[in-house]
Amino acid sequence: MEKLTAQITGAYLGCQFRYSGSIGKIRTMGGVARTLNLIDYDTQETFHTGRCQLILTPLSEITDEDAIDVAKLLCNAYYGITANQTQIEKVKDRVKVFTGGRGVCSIWNNGAIGWFNSENEQTESPLQLREAYDFLRSRSYDCGYGKISSLIAAGIAIAKTE
Repeated sequence: MEKLTAQITGAYLGCQFRYSGSIGKIRTMGGVARTLNLIDYDTQETFHTGRCQLILTPLSEITDEDAIDVAKLLCNAYYGITANQTQIEKVKDRVKVFTGGRGVCSIWNNGAIGWFNSENEQTESPLQLREAYDFLRSRSYDCGYGKISSLIAAGIAIAKTE
């Protein structure tokens, strides 16, 4: 089983977590202490990383608004894509955002993201992908980390239920 590390928590700063010693209590991560413990944003208490689980939303449950924002990041289009110019299609393994002739953004449930222009060529840059993953992590979506494709599947996180 994979373990929660300081690197992973750094990628998901601000998300909620659960500490095994406090049943039912949900906390917000405010940082990581020098001792590599998680810091509760509200109380400043620290919690041993090895006894914490992040609380994340699976990518299969991405909101339409967040999917559109990812599409805008990938196609350099904060210049012109609006919600009424997009069409969302949720299929078995991914969400597709059609952007009015500019192309299609696909966000797969396994954490992969791609931008395909109108000629069906994959055209996103590494910088755009990093920005898209940073955006999704800031919204507490399970994008995995490194070679771990899903933190929920690896037992490092639990799925958010609302």
